[in-house]
Amino acid sequence: MWTTETSIVTSAPPDAVWHVWLDVTHWNEWVEPFEWVTLDGPFAAGTWGMLKLRSGTNFFQNLASKKAHPWVLLDVVTNQTFKDRAPQFGGDMYFIHMLEPHNSGSKISLRIEIKGFLSWLYGLLIGSVFKTKLPQAAQRLAQKAEQYASGQGG
Repeated sequence: MWTTETSIVTSAPPDAVWHVWLDVTHWNEWVEPFEWVTLDGPFAAGTWGMLKLRSGTNFFQNLASKKAHPWVLLDVVTNQTFKDRAPQFGGDMYFIHMLEPHNSGSKISLRIEIKGFLSWLYGLLIGSVFKTKLPQAAQRLAQKAEQYASGQGG
C-alpha cells in the first residue's frame, strides 16, 4: 500500500467545508489536477461519477489525462467524512476526506491510499504529484470554505 496525508486548520465551520465538498462540479477549483468532475446522483455511498485529469508534468499524469475515469463514493457521514475510490488496473486509489470541529473552525484531513498489487508502481509513477498537490488542495479547500462561510462564496 502507498499513502500520503495532509491536514490543515481553517476558520470555516464544518458545514462550510462540507458545502464545498458537496459541490462536486467545482472540485477542479481546489484540486488542481482535476479538469472536471461529475457525480451521477446524490452525494451518498454507492453513487458513481467520472473525472478527467489535466495534463501535467509527469508522463503518467499525461497518460491518465487522455480519458475520463470512474470513481465511486464509499462512505459518507455528513459534516464529518467521506471516502471515495477510483478503480485502476492492478490498484485502487482511495481518497479519504475527514473533518472535525477545531476551536471556532475545522480541522480538515485529506489522505490518499493506493492499494493492490501495483500500488508500489502507482506510488512511484504519480506519488510525487500526490505529495505535492495534496497540501495545496487542502489549502484551496479551506480558502473556498472560508469564503462560503463569510458569504463571499457560492
